[in-house]
This record gives sequence, structure tokens and C-alpha cells, in this order.
Amino acid sequence: MFDLLAWDGEDLTGRPYAERRARLDALGLAGHRWVATPWFSGGGEGVLAASEENGLEGVVAKRLDSAYRPGVRSPDWRKLKNVRTQAVVVGGWRPGQGRRAGGIGSLLVGVPDGEGRLVYVGHVGTGFRARDLVDLERGFTPRADPPFDGTLPREITRDAHWVEPDLVGEVAYAVWTADNRLRHPSWKGVRDDLEPDDVVVEP
Repeated sequence: MFDLLAWDGEDLTGRPYAERRARLDALGLAGHRWVATPWFSGGGEGVLAASEENGLEGVVAKRLDSAYRPGVRSPDWRKLKNVRTQAVVVGGWRPGQGRRAGGIGSLLVGVPDGEGRLVYVGHVGTGFRARDLVDLERGFTPRADPPFDGTLPREITRDAHWVEPDLVGEVAYAVWTADNRLRHPSWKGVRDDLEPDDVVVEP
């Protein structure tokens, strides 16, 4: 809960955000599974840095005098993400659809654990140029079984094409999830300077 748009029949959408938020806080609302999100006036750089230190995806910055504009992307509200990068080993790919039909739609990637086993950490389907996908597919060596350790979800394996885990790439991502997956990964490019055995979970 982060805004108050109306109260007791009064429309508050045209009022400044600072006023709406002060009125929300004054209500002292909270539930078993929800509370009003914290907010801070000024000091945006410090708040963003604190969000990164605490492993959060980022912050939303709002002008204190901004009105609420339903259904409109407003320059008065900005989502600022903490972007992290991680080297990954490509172990397979899934077919694309639409304009990517007949080729790669997404890459299946992993990171070696301390025992040298390749652990699946997610699939990446954004950030590519059209030429990237063609060049990647040409460089893959197909294999019959997955190179990843353990059992993978059925929705991943049903149409996967497995490849020898020879290629290292880099992705940008938001956070690591609780089940050891990269959230919202985006392809940044091939890492020719790394061998698969060099890849570790980056701090």
C-alpha cells in the first residue's frame, strides 16, 4: 500500500503526492499480510544505495507535488532499478515464436557450484540483437541430455535443445530469487575472457 486515492467520498487524485501520503500514514492502516510501504522525502541517491545493499530490486521516485494520473505513464514517477550482472554458462535453448520462429527464443543458463556441477539458474530471452541469436546457434554443439545438475521443470525440458556447456555469456538481472533463479535476466553478450570453470556466483 503506497497511495491514498480517495477517502470517505473525497477524490484525492488531484492532490499532491506528499499530502496523499501524509493522509495515508495518518490512518495507521496495517493488516496481517500488508503494511504501508516506507517512503523518504529527499535523499534519493542514499535511498537507492540502501535498497541495493538490502538486495531490493530498486525504488520508485516520485515528485512530491505530483497528482495521481490513472492509466498514464507520468514523468513525475520514475522506477529506478538496481542492475546487477552475472556470468553464466549456456546449456541449452528453447525455440522462439513469432519473428523468432525456427530459431532460438531463449537461452537456458547455469552457474557451476562448488563441486563443478552446472546448476540451472534460469532462461534469458531478452537483450539480443537478431544477429546474436544466429551467431550463437551456429557455435553450439548439440547434445542428447541436459548438462544441468538435478531435475529441471517440465515446462523447460519439454521443448529444450541441449548443448555442450562451452559458451560463457553475461546477463543483467534484478535479483536472485529464493529458489536460486535470476529474476528478469537480459543478455549482455558473450564473455570470451572466461572459461566455464571460471564462472562463479558474483557478489
